[in-house]
Amino acid sequence: MTDQDQTKDDDDTPLEYLAMLPIDFSMNPPEDVNVESVCIALSSHSDVFVRGNAILGFGHLSRTLGKLDEKKVKPIIEAALRDRDAFVRGQAHAAMDDIENFLGWTFNRKRPRVSIPAPRTIITKAVYCVCLVLDEESNILVERHDLPGVAAPADKLPGVRAPSDKFAPDPRGLSHGYEWRLPGYSLMREPPPRAKKLEELWMARQKKVWLNVSNEFNESAIVQALTLKGAEDHKYLDWLEIICCAYLCDRVDNVWPPEEGIAQKWLTEEQFMAGFPVGAHDRYVYALFREFMTDQ
Repeated sequence: MTDQDQTKDDDDTPLEYLAMLPIDFSMNPPEDVNVESVCIALSSHSDVFVRGNAILGFGHLSRTLGKLDEKKVKPIIEAALRDRDAFVRGQAHAAMDDIENFLGWTFNRKRPRVSIPAPRTIITKAVYCVCLVLDEESNILVERHDLPGVAAPADKLPGVRAPSDKFAPDPRGLSHGYEWRLPGYSLMREPPPRAKKLEELWMARQKKVWLNVSNEFNESAIVQALTLKGAEDHKYLDWLEIICCAYLCDRVDNVWPPEEGIAQKWLTEEQFMAGFPVGAHDRYVYALFREFMTDQ
């Protein structure tokens, strides 16, 4: 077996196989496989569980083999501490613990310095609920004002990035008009009917309705308004509080039906995070959800 055989990543290679490969090989290294090279190859994989387990594999190898190439492996593990996903960062810490114990290496565990310090006191001007609605296949519901014939960046041909200014602004002031956004509403005003229904479902989530761990996600975050117009309760760059909740539901029984003049899409995680123009704060909410689910 060669390294290339083991790390081949195509449509015929399940991610579950690639995720378990570095764990199986590092805990019981086969004689005819260079397991360290396998872990190095998979440490840059796009899937968080594949690259996270590849990082953890280095820690196992420090125990089972008693040796690693420090010049190659050490920079990879230290870089994993800055990974965008909490799971990978956690695996990096675990690998460092093992390697420090069995090989005596010393790691730089310092986090990158924050360039702009947060203010000591933040006064928020408005509070919004931002709802992460997921279907049975983990697709994410987004919406924006519907303007037939008007294209936004990722809706056009590849490479065409000029945003349109013809879309109505986000009433929350959290994203630009042409960007897709998560469902949401102001908590400082009378909620619309569909928001009231959603709140009723949220209160019933621990009973027989939506019995799923993802529905326990309930986070509060402080952000700054991004747009100059659209919001009624705050101004540009005001500090806002967003209450983030998740709802797992069947797509057929959409808990957030579209209103007149509003277009909706169900996006995959890849489309939501990179493929479509989605508001930065909305992506932040999803990142908080991913971290919550990883902890669970």
